[in-house]
Amino acid sequence: MINILFLYSSMEVPDIIWELGSLRHVYMSDVISKKPFKIDVLQELLTLTSVSIDDDELLGLKTSFPLQKLGVHDLDGNTDVSKLFGLLSNLKYFRHLTLRGHSFRSMPCLDELGIIENLRTVKLDGRLDRLPKSFPPQMSSLTLANSCLDEDPMPLLGKLRGLYDLKLRNAYTGQQMGIRESGLEVLKVLCIENLLNLRNLQIGKGALLSLRKLEIHNCPYLDTLPEEVRSMHRPK
Repeated sequence: MINILFLYSSMEVPDIIWELGSLRHVYMSDVISKKPFKIDVLQELLTLTSVSIDDDELLGLKTSFPLQKLGVHDLDGNTDVSKLFGLLSNLKYFRHLTLRGHSFRSMPCLDELGIIENLRTVKLDGRLDRLPKSFPPQMSSLTLANSCLDEDPMPLLGKLRGLYDLKLRNAYTGQQMGIRESGLEVLKVLCIENLLNLRNLQIGKGALLSLRKLEIHNCPYLDTLPEEVRSMHRPK
């Protein structure tokens, strides 16, 4: 019985996949598919990554479908994600979503992302003109990669009171970043990476009270950490 299938670059999706009803995890990367991906045939499928939103068969999934994790690639400003978000919001067991943009193009407007209320983990990989206006209320982990935001994302992210894990990788191009007072108060892991212009990180009173792990990589102009961070776990 085959439960996991890996398909890599330039491989063609074999027809036999539709006979593997026991498949639970399908991982694909730049594969060739000459026929529509009949996801509804794989009734036990929990993980599917990575597919194109143009695959209309995704839009026919029923509420009871067990899918928990989905990766979608090649999104750009012309992609309509509203139908996809509406579908995923109705799946009982869906928890993890990765969206990847098309190279050198901005991702579409993601303002409706917040309707996927049961979503726990979100990864957005690609250029964003701005952050979504709202995030799923139960989201506990967020990764922003290659977003190249012009505006400081922290005023909005600091309001996410249920966030435990935040990773920013080439996510912001500005020089100043500030976490609001009492912001991210339950956050345990903060990773800042490849913010090449960042010079000043400000932390408001009462912010990051639960932080246990801070990683900073390749931020060449961020010479010092705020006193609030350096004194967080200093022995009294």
